[in-house]
Amino acid sequence: MTPAEWLQGDATFTTTIMTLLTDKWGGMGFTAWDPITVQMQLRDDFDIAEPKDHLLERIGAGSSLFQSNLFFVSLPAFNSTCTTLNRDMSFSDIYVPSGLDDILWGIWEARMLLGKELWAENEFSHDIARYVGLLLVNHGFTEPPELLAFAEMDEHAAKNVADLASEISTEDTEMFEARYESIQETHDALQEHTANNMQELQQQLRDLYPSLQASDKRLA
Repeated sequence: MTPAEWLQGDATFTTTIMTLLTDKWGGMGFTAWDPITVQMQLRDDFDIAEPKDHLLERIGAGSSLFQSNLFFVSLPAFNSTCTTLNRDMSFSDIYVPSGLDDILWGIWEARMLLGKELWAENEFSHDIARYVGLLLVNHGFTEPPELLAFAEMDEHAAKNVADLASEISTEDTEMFEARYESIQETHDALQEHTANNMQELQQQLRDLYPSLQASDKRLA
């Protein structure tokens, strides 16, 4: 694949795009460029006359992580960035809440892009932590997974989930088994989605730059 094909590809991750642009443009300075400048350079350096919307969104999402802390303090920015990193369209003119799959992957990729030091300098706002906590409770979690340890889960709501499961297990074994199976399937699907994305991203970077094969440890 040519660099332009990588950039315009629907399945190309933001990390892959940022890696390619950093290599071509000699560093991360482009993260401060305005959208018009980015489009001009894409045209001049990659012969991309009409960048696809998702390409511009992914460049914007990746750049914003380095130019502000909005990802950590603004719920709309958090939602939009997670959705974009998960390779969905964020529809910036419409507020569309992120799903738990978007958030799990968005946080994983954002943390990898920023690196441990920059990531450690930030913390999520109450609004974001509360929102993620509500999603976790709605998906049957009684405590957050390690990646979402910042989530603020309503102790009463989480306890209700656990109590309900306990009541169902006592009163109706079949109903409990069905509910447990449904929750477990959801949890497994979320884990599988994140794991598959990790593997796909690693493969993209291997294919883009063979030299990165020796650097896979930073993806762990």
